Amino acid sequence: MGLTVLGIILALSRCFDAITDPLIANMSDRSTHKFGRRRIFMASALLPFTLITALVFWPPDDAPSTLNVIWVSVCALLA
Repeated sequence: MGLTVLGIILALSRCFDAITDPLIANMSDRSTHKFGRRRIFMASALLPFTLITALVFWPPDDAPSTLNVIWVSVCALLA
């Protein structure tokens, strides 16, 4: 995978974050959970974030391929 493709993937994931982060922040600000406003969000994101971060390092194909580009793109968007 070339550096240009990796840069595009990371730029797109940051644009996605620019949209979703304020939505999640708004939801956590309005939360009235008994464990606190932010703790429930952090606790519920712990396992999925750990899994997705680990999956970045185990691509489906050993050689550079389109499948690996899609794999890294999805993992970057979800992380």
